[in-house]
Amino acid sequence: MALVPRHWLGPGVSEPAHTALAALTLIAMVTIATAHGRAMTRALDASRDEIVRARESMVRDAFSRAREMEQLSEQLSHELKNPLGAMKTLVQLSARDATDAKSRERLQIAETQIERMNAILKEYLSFARPFGKLQRERVSLGALVEERAKDG
Repeated sequence: MALVPRHWLGPGVSEPAHTALAALTLIAMVTIATAHGRAMTRALDASRDEIVRARESMVRDAFSRAREMEQLSEQLSHELKNPLGAMKTLVQLSARDATDAKSRERLQIAETQIERMNAILKEYLSFARPFGKLQRERVSLGALVEERAKDG
């Protein structure tokens, strides 16, 4: 600025006017910065609220799908357990009436496989237990890792 000719800088401003212009400029800048800060805060609050709503919607959808899976599991249990029980009874009755060892052996294999299917079904249903009975709880990850290391 020292190298620029004085008339390029515009008219000279008296000291009181210079101070008033500087004060007005400072007030305007603070006002603009404050308004911008408030607008940014409102935008961040709106974004946070939108994220919370989206998260809650996802949680509701997940619980809804879990309930549907629970109902499907109950149907599966009913639809598979009853026929398996009937088949097992018929195989056991047939094994009693079997006259040769080969027939008894085959029926014993069939009964074993029916029991295996029942065990698989029971394991599946215990995995798909009612979702509503699950509860969240705080867990110390360090203690959990130590416990798992002892078990493994």
